[in-house]
Amino acid sequence: MSAIKYRLRELLPSLSEQSKACKDREVRSRLSLIKKIVRSERDVSSACDFQGLGRDSFYSWGKRLLEKKNISALAPLSRKPHRSPRKTKSETEKKIVELRNKKPFQGPERLANAMEDIHAIVIPPSTVYAVLVRNKLISREYR
Repeated sequence: MSAIKYRLRELLPSLSEQSKACKDREVRSRLSLIKKIVRSERDVSSACDFQGLGRDSFYSWGKRLLEKKNISALAPLSRKPHRSPRKTKSETEKKIVELRNKKPFQGPERLANAMEDIHAIVIPPSTVYAVLVRNKLISREYR
């Protein structure tokens, strides 16, 4: 039997008060799955298969539960990325804003061409437009 299963057997009784007070449906369902697998006489792999849960999920939830010793550890984690690799660089944005301030009546197409000519940065007009909107240099009302 796995070490996590033994450690969870010792921890779960102390979490009974928290489980009664918990309102989150997903946390309660995860906790009940973990309890069923821990109580099972089968090994972790076959118990997870029987319950319809992946072993990886059981182990990740179990580790989080053992680390925090709190039911809130079973809450779903954010799936938001830590960084956006395709985001326009801040230096490029500053250069676009500077160009726009120097030449306020030029649109995204001309600013994109100017960026290529002056700074040797190839950037599509749609990106220039998005930067201008983000920096409130183009408003839909004015357009």
